[in-house]
Amino acid sequence: MVRIIALIALLSIKLCAPLMAAELLPSEATTLMVRAMQQDPKAERTSLTHPIMARTRTDDLEEIEQFLSGEAHFINFDPALARDAFWEFRDRDDDLGRVAWQRIMIIRINAYSMVDQVVDQDIPMYRKRFGTSAHDRYGISYPLMQAALQLAESGSAGRALDMIVDEVKRHDEFDAPYFAYLLPDNFMELADQEGRGTEFRALKQWVSEGVSEALKLRLSESPAPDRRTYTLPGSMLGTLFEDQIRDHYDWTAEFLKLKARLTDAP
Repeated sequence: MVRIIALIALLSIKLCAPLMAAELLPSEATTLMVRAMQQDPKAERTSLTHPIMARTRTDDLEEIEQFLSGEAHFINFDPALARDAFWEFRDRDDDLGRVAWQRIMIIRINAYSMVDQVVDQDIPMYRKRFGTSAHDRYGISYPLMQAALQLAESGSAGRALDMIVDEVKRHDEFDAPYFAYLLPDNFMELADQEGRGTEFRALKQWVSEGVSEALKLRLSESPAPDRRTYTLPGSMLGTLFEDQIRDHYDWTAEFLKLKARLTDAP
């Protein structure tokens, strides 16, 4: 009996091995990576993502999978490989080009400390090509925030704060729950240190009032099909692709969450 059980176990392992070693498309890999991180948020990221990346196909891919291979490398902390994959989309003026440039800027800042190039060249180019759009609440606010933090650490606090004020004021339509609206609070301590606390509190108040009015109007209107229906395969957190699955009610909920965060912040 023991021998039979052992044979069955061995056979099961042999049958399952091809499935466990099956090659993944980048869209599948990014989904698995994000799910693993969400299920075990305290784990070291690469301990979760490396085994998945090792099974991921990265050549001879269709266009959208090539794009998502950049995201798989990005999640897996492979900056050079992520940059090279996204670089292939740098000349596009659609959403793929838009998000590719957002990722490229983050990589340049966090992995290569190319703050001056991002601030002086990449951000102006991006704004000219893509601008601010209600369908992309993230935009370049995160890479800009990272650049501002590095500028402040290097002794250019005034320039960093000017960048934050400029970024927030570019989102004056209050037609989406923009990430930019959280920036004044993120830099309030630095503003106080630089003698600009009053300015930043006024900026936060302007944001708070604008969000409140936008939410009041949204809640008084009939639901409208204001969300896109296209969804990207795979997962790209912190990008417009994450939001494209949200309908009118989900989007309103994001406004409510933003208002709560603005209210709760000191």
